[in-house]
Amino acid sequence: MGFTGAPASQGLITVICVASLLAATTSTQHYFDLPLTPHLTRDHQWWRLLTHQIAFANSSELFIATLLLYFTSVPVERSLGSHKYASFLFASFFWSTMLSPLPLILFSRFGLNHIPAGPFIVVFSILAQSIRLIPTVFYWRLFGVEVTSRIALYILSAQLVFSQPPISFYLFLLGLLTSSLYLSNVLSLRTFRLSPRVVSLSQRFLTPFVSNAVLGTGNLPTRSAATTLVEAMRLQMRANEQAAGNAGGGMAGFVRGVLFCLLLRR
Repeated sequence: MGFTGAPASQGLITVICVASLLAATTSTQHYFDLPLTPHLTRDHQWWRLLTHQIAFANSSELFIATLLLYFTSVPVERSLGSHKYASFLFASFFWSTMLSPLPLILFSRFGLNHIPAGPFIVVFSILAQSIRLIPTVFYWRLFGVEVTSRIALYILSAQLVFSQPPISFYLFLLGLLTSSLYLSNVLSLRTFRLSPRVVSLSQRFLTPFVSNAVLGTGNLPTRSAATTLVEAMRLQMRANEQAAGNAGGGMAGFVRGVLFCLLLRR
């Protein structure tokens, strides 16, 4: 599949991987988590609200998140168009910054004191958009359980959801909430678009790392003929699902997929 037509996704994955590797090699992972006490309540290190979304603290979470982003972020960007998708990423990081302290505030009395490093909320927000936009290609049954072409996403997301329970599960719920807030156009972030100047500066910064970024235009690529074909396939698949009475897609299918993965793990 590659990153053709998805420079924003390639830039996102590159930044996360490079930042995580630099944090590991310099032994600075402790600067990327988000502890409530004493760093926020006493020392007022509010910059951690931003830095904890840049890098993962361990290699297993980085590996799983990178695979999950590759299988979700790229098709979503191709469906939305790169400029709109970059604006969606901005909205997701904004809501992630605003919502990430919420579990600490609500559950600090139960011993929850820190949020692990990594853009968990953004990854799960992209996952929700992928389930909403990208159609299920095929279905089959395994031991009486309906399995879809999204089984790889379910397995990867289940590993990330339960990587650091219970906080990783709370971050998963916040990721779904972030996607819902974007779709509801709260604060008009769904209709917001990054300015051409910001896009141009981002391209200049990421060009040495992103090989197929668009050069010399100052604009990210928009919807293409391939995107139109994907939309036609999505509409056809939805019509087929309704006609056949299938209910494996959407968020309900995702929940069933996660439960199926948990049964496999047992």
